[in-house]
Amino acid sequence: MAFDYFSNAHVDVAVIEVGLGGRLDSTNVITPLVSLITNIGHDHMDLLGNTFTLIAGEKAGIIKRRVPVVISEHQPEVEHVFREKAASLDAPLFFSRDSIELKAHSGQHHVFDVYWDHQPVLLDLVSELKGAYQSRNIAGVLMNHPTVTYSGLRYIQ
Repeated sequence: MAFDYFSNAHVDVAVIEVGLGGRLDSTNVITPLVSLITNIGHDHMDLLGNTFTLIAGEKAGIIKRRVPVVISEHQPEVEHVFREKAASLDAPLFFSRDSIELKAHSGQHHVFDVYWDHQPVLLDLVSELKGAYQSRNIAGVLMNHPTVTYSGLRYIQ
């Protein structure tokens, strides 16, 4: 219903968040401009598997042929899963940790300074989401910012 609504409303770009995530998610019927995988946790273990590797394999199901994919949280134990899946589909793969660093303001886990290749690009970025883990999610989102070019991964102000 949402996709029909977006089509009828002539939406240029829609941000689609998955529910279950990955291969089994109903949103997997679309071909996105870019995909983002935030982190691998113990959610939906009854459907996705009982190890991080199995869960990562299911989540990697959103990776599409030649569509860039960003991994926002570095989890060494599952990195190979994403690298192998992206390589098999010729999908450009980016880890936000390679370019973006967020530094939370002292005592404020929802206010950040953003550094791109060690250079400040956004100061005093405020997130309405207060969890300390948001810095990892925000880094992935910023890698998907429209001013990021995937050919050279440059931040253009």
